[in-house]
Amino acid sequence: MQGVAEQARDAIARAKQLQDLQAEWRQRLTKTRASALLLQLADGLFASPLMTIPQAQHMLNVTYHSAQLNVEKLVKAGILRQMGEASYGKMFLAEEILQVIGGGDA
Repeated sequence: MQGVAEQARDAIARAKQLQDLQAEWRQRLTKTRASALLLQLADGLFASPLMTIPQAQHMLNVTYHSAQLNVEKLVKAGILRQMGEASYGKMFLAEEILQVIGGGDA
């Protein structure tokens, strides 16, 4: 079992990794002249790394089509990955966030 101090150090390290990942994504998206909505959606993944297009639509308060376009841009940027091959009820995952949270190697 980990001691409290070791757990605290691990939590701090993971928080720093998440901050660094968020900064990296923002930099990558800003270089592509990303809209404020796209940056907002990317930031939202840190609260919920698993997302559907209707969830993105609700988060951004936009039309389904606009949410879909923004999700597709994050897929093209390598930030999101579609889970499975479903054409309806698609789920998208930010794997890098889960790797940091789960302690896996990126």
